[in-house]
Amino acid sequence: PELLRVDTTGTIREIYRWHPPRRRGTDLIGPYRAAELADAGSDSTWRRRMADFHAVLQPIPEFEPAAIRAIASDDGHLWVQRFYLSNESTRVNDVLAPDGRWLGSVALPPGYWVLEVRGDRMLAWYRDEDDVEHLAVHRIRRPGGGESR
Repeated sequence: PELLRVDTTGTIREIYRWHPPRRRGTDLIGPYRAAELADAGSDSTWRRRMADFHAVLQPIPEFEPAAIRAIASDDGHLWVQRFYLSNESTRVNDVLAPDGRWLGSVALPPGYWVLEVRGDRMLAWYRDEDDVEHLAVHRIRRPGGGESR
């Protein structure tokens, strides 16, 4: 995949390219359908509607999407959140340098969403087991113990 950073005139300023692991769509459709039906719970009407929806043949992409969102940090790094299914709790973010190089991946706790990255701090949102929303600030450290800048 690649992301382009384009300025207001339409000029490409940076090209970000990386190679995250990608799963085949045909490998994901079964677990996805099972998770959707499980999420329907005991509501028989909703379960029947979900089953009817999934019974219709729909095109399945060859591969899953590479990412679902990207956050730019104040120092020009991109935090690109990988695609995940509704039954998958871990959120993996690939971190790309301002010059487009892939620097590494950061797996966040279940349900976490990166909202903002500034200096050596990350602001994240998550919902706990009681469905209460929280904000959390975490320090970012580079491999080898150095602070992220």
